[in-house]
Amino acid sequence: MKKLCDIDEDGSVSVDHSRITHLCEIFVVVKSISKSPVRYTLTIHKQDLAIQLTDGLQQSYNLQHIEEFMHFYYQPNSKSADVNLFASTFYGKFVLHINIWKQDNVKHKSDWPFIDTEDDSDISSGSTNQIHRTIKSSALDQCWPDCVLLISVQSEQETPKNNGYNFNYNDQFHIMINQGMQDAIEGQKYEVSIKSEQTVYFTFKNLQKFRDDAYLTFSLLQIIGNGFFTISVNGGDKFEYPNLYGNFDFHADGSYFQLSKDKLNEKLKEKQISIQDAYLIISVAGLQSYYNPIQQSVKLEFTISYMNMDYIQIMHSQPNTIHAKLHQPTIVQFYNYLKQDIFFKLHRFIGYGNMSVFICNQQSNIAECVKDSNDAEFKYLDTVLAAGNENSQILIQANDKDKFCVYCTYIIKIESSDSELQGQLTVVLDNDFVKLPAGVQYSDYVENKRSSQFSISYTQDSKIEIFIQIFTGDPIVQYSYSQDTLKSSKIVKAQPNNKYIHLTVPSQKVLDELEQIAEHLYNINNDKKKDNDDENEISLLPSHFIHDELYVRVSTESNEPCNYTIYYTSDYVNGKLQDGRIHFAIIEQNITFLYENYNEQVSVLNLSPLNQTSLQDIEIKVLYIKKQSFDDFHYEYLQDIPIKTRLIHPLSSSYELPKDNGIYEIILINKKYIENGKETNPTLFIEISVSTNDIRILPIQRHHSGYIQPNDIDYFETYSPAEGYLAVEIYSCSSDINFSFSKTNFKSFVDEDYDESVDIPEKDYHVEMISVDKGTLWVAVKGISTTPAYYHITNHFYQNKKEIPFGKILAGNDGHIKWHLDKQKSDSIQIEFEHATCNKCNLEGVQINYHIFIAQDEKKLQMLGYCGNEQFETHKADDEKIFKKTIQSYRLADHNGSIVYEIEFPNLVTYEYASVGVFATVDNFMNSTSQIKVFYRTIQVPVPNYFAKFLNHNRTFFTFLIVGMILLIALLTLWLCYYIKRYRNTKYKLDFQLEQGAKIIASNKLPQNDDAAFQNDFKMKYQTFEED
Repeated sequence: MKKLCDIDEDGSVSVDHSRITHLCEIFVVVKSISKSPVRYTLTIHKQDLAIQLTDGLQQSYNLQHIEEFMHFYYQPNSKSADVNLFASTFYGKFVLHINIWKQDNVKHKSDWPFIDTEDDSDISSGSTNQIHRTIKSSALDQCWPDCVLLISVQSEQETPKNNGYNFNYNDQFHIMINQGMQDAIEGQKYEVSIKSEQTVYFTFKNLQKFRDDAYLTFSLLQIIGNGFFTISVNGGDKFEYPNLYGNFDFHADGSYFQLSKDKLNEKLKEKQISIQDAYLIISVAGLQSYYNPIQQSVKLEFTISYMNMDYIQIMHSQPNTIHAKLHQPTIVQFYNYLKQDIFFKLHRFIGYGNMSVFICNQQSNIAECVKDSNDAEFKYLDTVLAAGNENSQILIQANDKDKFCVYCTYIIKIESSDSELQGQLTVVLDNDFVKLPAGVQYSDYVENKRSSQFSISYTQDSKIEIFIQIFTGDPIVQYSYSQDTLKSSKIVKAQPNNKYIHLTVPSQKVLDELEQIAEHLYNINNDKKKDNDDENEISLLPSHFIHDELYVRVSTESNEPCNYTIYYTSDYVNGKLQDGRIHFAIIEQNITFLYENYNEQVSVLNLSPLNQTSLQDIEIKVLYIKKQSFDDFHYEYLQDIPIKTRLIHPLSSSYELPKDNGIYEIILINKKYIENGKETNPTLFIEISVSTNDIRILPIQRHHSGYIQPNDIDYFETYSPAEGYLAVEIYSCSSDINFSFSKTNFKSFVDEDYDESVDIPEKDYHVEMISVDKGTLWVAVKGISTTPAYYHITNHFYQNKKEIPFGKILAGNDGHIKWHLDKQKSDSIQIEFEHATCNKCNLEGVQINYHIFIAQDEKKLQMLGYCGNEQFETHKADDEKIFKKTIQSYRLADHNGSIVYEIEFPNLVTYEYASVGVFATVDNFMNSTSQIKVFYRTIQVPVPNYFAKFLNHNRTFFTFLIVGMILLIALLTLWLCYYIKRYRNTKYKLDFQLEQGAKIIASNKLPQNDDAAFQNDFKMKYQTFEED
């Protein structure tokens, strides 16, 4: 550029702003080399002068060019509207400082009180690469109408150098502020902080680059609460705001929508709008909770991008929503300019597939890299399966000369092996804070002596519940409201024998912390402004912001790696169940989870109690969010639906949900909770999961109760933390099943081409020993009988084969049980079985307990006895006369030979035969925390004195029957006596009358013929009486 101005020797120019408006003129020419129109903004400024921010207009600058601070200012145009401030960069990090000031018209902008040091600001963001703050309109009350927001950006990165020369990596810094509608640019993330049922609007104008083979995708990441969006096509004299309950052209029921060029052209033709004049208005609205009438705070991230056209550029530490369809991979790029380890972490929601990472250097064409990803020229690096596994991540270490590079672009290709793969992709560098969406579980893996850091958005009127579920290792957790004090904050560990960490940050505590911070800031501002008497004492306080951040750090100090999940909820945000993943939950009064069924398949709800929690204390209520549409009006309501019990076991239970697509609310209620009785209310601890035919997570030392139809397959995935052995216990409670597994090739696993496979007959207990390397193992259980199969599966990990306790203790006499009648008691029998044995075992301190089960038939003995279920389908142990007899404990080392036990049948006398089974439980064997089970063979025995026992058992019934018969006989006797007495009295009267009649006849000397007729008539009446 040609020199136009003279500059003093010291490099400065003295300016009298009251007299001079400009020193020189600069002519800038902008030329387009594109075939399509180009939208741009042009800002010319000096480093030490502030730049005015225009409402809704995004401005971009190079973060490398910021020396100390770069200043911006914004003058709010509405007192009643909140102010939304958004800033981000793709590569480097920055700190954003915000002050509020009442404008003095006398002062020039160069004299405005922008900060000189970090301590001068009211609010600082901390080191980040993306920030969004919503300032409440109430903050403007202290300075309206002369309010000015003073915003300063401080670069946290030194200019990188390559071979001693400054390296220009064009790190674009974007900033935007608004109180109304705002522009949206493809590929950029925009945070939205609103109340439920409120709406913000975006405009998207770059439609000219829309190719016929591309899709315009709209994605909504829900950080706190839920939201939806609608779209209207505008242009020329056509203008309308989209509204779900009014006019709109497109809308999304979920958080993702793809718009094709054909659909857009149809709408443009219908509205008679040209593509050159067209633009989109997108309304993003908060969704009111169905279960809570209180208006809630909602935080969302909104993104627009072109698919199959531009490769999505992602920022580190920010979760990115991923949708990949079969044969349509999603390609993203990440530019790296720092010499730090890089984690590529894929968190799967539904579907399965794989994630591949490779490098394109500066000279490589990205499209060619994607096309030839298997070519060694492009440094194809690694592939990890995205199949529901806990640990879908690729680590590129900075000291890896083959895989790591600086100032180059990493290409991440995500392919679906199913109809669709949905998930989140996050690139994490050292000291990054990964943003956690509320209610969504995040899986993580921390190597020894490393750490992961997270940021949590919270509202000040709600407590925060943080749940960390531990699968392997011993994590350490810290949290703080400031990044600077995080590493020095209090350390929290899991309690002994617990596999979880639960943190509760009460809302009152949050407010207390904020009050302390506010007081500290107030004192600083007072000290700062005592020297400026002409300035009003106004400032931004934490209470002026809708959301704030809580920072969490998870690390491990041991040499053992740590595998865990983390998620958080609040008073207004529920946990969101993801297919096949296990969620930890604590129930005080009740807790609600949301689950969305995508595939119209029967979903299985699984509950597993922890910490001596009983499933009998939990009531399950399921509500279905039913949707109805009436023209353009959408209506949703809750429908209470029944669930079918499949299996209830003390360690886990399963229930069947309907297969209707949509969202289900699953409410778990603590039956023992008493209102206003918090001191005595027990807290319940559980693990909950929902799965269809997808892959279920099976962590180490976890129990799962399964149910499977003939020829169906249940898929499981477990993770080995190191090289060693997995011991998988599986018991077939009913029907034959097949157990198979694969170690490496997931595609072969899905195609049922397994590494090993074994059939397990009905009523059999099997332990499979599998040698494993560090990584994932896939397990399949298939029903191979004609009837449904119930089964239990548990896995254990051991680093050395000598540590495995299974298969060493065996049932005596090959598990056979004998029986014979008791010679002294006719109403009982005796069973005899031999003690369990163990050759060349150290049995010091080993305890063994024998358990005897009696049932009316063998199936119920298996299901409710051996398998330990409390209920299957509609059959309950108490109702089915299942009795568990436990013999006293023995020291296994001190006993051999046989055990004879006498059995009585108090409640089975109505049956001619009964089934009897025995199994033993062994504790403290080989110092193992696992309880070893030894099963004996079941037998059928006759019920002794069947009829006598039947009578004896029904004594009360027969007593009532006999008493009733006696009463009936007595009544009949009384009636007979009465009848006989009446007969005699009547006969006596007739005899007397006959005698008197004879005397009359004799005295009157009637004719012989008349006398004979009279006597005959009288005899006939007498005979008739006798017959009666």
